[in-house]
Amino acid sequence: MVSKQKKMGLWMAIALVVGNVIGSGIFMLPASLVQFGIYGISSWVLTGIGAIALALVFGRLCHKFPKVGGPYAFSRYAYGDFVGFQVAWGYWIAVWVSTAALVITAVSYAAVIIPPLSDPLTGTMTAVGIIWFFTLINARGAHTAGALQILMTLLKLIPIILIGIGGWFFVSTENFLMLEPQRVTPFSALAQAGALTLFAFIGIESATIPANDVEKPHVNIPRATIIGTVVCAVFYVLVTAAVMGIVPPDVLSSSKAPFVDAVQRMVPATFGPWVKYFIIVSALVSCLGATNGWILLQAQVPYAAAKDNLFPKVFGSANAKGVPLFGLISSSIFITLFLFATMSPTLVEQFNTIAIISVFTILVPYLYSSVAEVLLIAKGEIKVSPFQQKTSIVIALIAFCYALWAMAGSGETVVLFGMLFLLASIPIYTLIRRSREH
Repeated sequence: MVSKQKKMGLWMAIALVVGNVIGSGIFMLPASLVQFGIYGISSWVLTGIGAIALALVFGRLCHKFPKVGGPYAFSRYAYGDFVGFQVAWGYWIAVWVSTAALVITAVSYAAVIIPPLSDPLTGTMTAVGIIWFFTLINARGAHTAGALQILMTLLKLIPIILIGIGGWFFVSTENFLMLEPQRVTPFSALAQAGALTLFAFIGIESATIPANDVEKPHVNIPRATIIGTVVCAVFYVLVTAAVMGIVPPDVLSSSKAPFVDAVQRMVPATFGPWVKYFIIVSALVSCLGATNGWILLQAQVPYAAAKDNLFPKVFGSANAKGVPLFGLISSSIFITLFLFATMSPTLVEQFNTIAIISVFTILVPYLYSSVAEVLLIAKGEIKVSPFQQKTSIVIALIAFCYALWAMAGSGETVVLFGMLFLLASIPIYTLIRRSREH
């Protein structure tokens, strides 16, 4: 990439992590988790611990190897070309599939204010327009996209802080006492709830991907990854617990807008009609901010893989502003095609289909990355003290077990779709290797 291009500082990198992780899930998950009772809140705690362990893994690896591609770069260095390609392939798919899910959610929120957007074709066309708007923004360089990300992250945090902190003054202990899991065992409740909370934490590795575009990457990326993940974990727990304490379980379980129901119980009745629009706009900003962040990343992994001759060379080219333009545009084309291919009778059905596909593809890079540092220490590639080695093993085991648990809890359908996408990488890798040798 071009060194003269302005780079992202620590705050932009933190905003990238927080902006990518906090997307649409936080606005709907309190209603989804209430069926699991108190285990719905506990799942946030367990997922938060696993996510922080993964953040520590990414942070430690990036301190040693601040290279473009994040999980791809770590996995290739630790396991070799084939695993590196699998991770690049899976992560690339996960990025543009997750972006599609976010933009569909944004359109779904907007449809409450603009009813014609509920039409499948109109909604999909609007989603495509949003994708290409942010594609043009990101074509101007990481610094421009990073500055926009700071603004949108700050805006999305307003309702989250309002409920996550102010909401506790309106919590009723009776609502917590009424929280009971519905027809599930504690273990099953934690596993199923954990699968839901997992989707909300996708993106903790965001700052590791555009390593060349971050100032002092060996220092700022680990800090941004860990700080951003901790911030997200704290707000997720505070907000979910607050909403469950403000809104009675029977009301929350059927709520289509948990934040609206919570805030309406917090503010005077005279402000009630405006609350709905405030929350909708906030959710819209949240989704669009995450969309901008994911589009910033979507060309970075294929760019890094192309530099290592594991993706077609054209993905390794960059424009005068240091942007891998071919990867950026081709990824947005794939998102556009994917949006039309998954078009459903309702935007909710379309979102569910897309979300199912994205979960497994992101877990594969997480699984490989979680133990990469331990393998590199064993191979002598990383020199650490005996105490640091034991610490690395403990963190890696927590991160690996979390990712494996999340994969098991995500359901048979997710694993099936994920395996099909993963296995599809084998003939593609073979063709790339064959073309490289000839």
